Amino acid sequence: MTITLISFQYRHPDLTHEQFKKHFEEVHLPIVKEVCGDTIPKTFKRHYIDSTLPTMHGREPMGPELIVELEFPDEAAMKAMQAKWEVPGATQKLLEDLKVYTDPERAEKAVIVGETKTDI
Repeated sequence: MTITLISFQYRHPDLTHEQFKKHFEEVHLPIVKEVCGDTIPKTFKRHYIDSTLPTMHGREPMGPELIVELEFPDEAAMKAMQAKWEVPGATQKLLEDLKVYTDPERAEKAVIVGETKTDI
């Protein structure tokens, strides 16, 4: 059964949306690749949300500026990647970089098991 790990990331207040996006793609993602190696799943989606743009009905934007989806074929594959995070120094390296471009106080994660699709 497919397992999807979702990370909701909020932009550091000192960065613009473009700086945030550039940092994730050019700095943080290479660190993730270095730490996790071949355990990174093939499906690694990134959804950027520019909170500086107006939303429908003129409401203030809310929520994260990045939603990351990592799709694993099963729980064992997800645990293999998580084990890489726990190698001495790896967690610290990832957390230190998160402090540069995100608001770590607002980070959230969720795990989705399986998927339900309905044609409407």
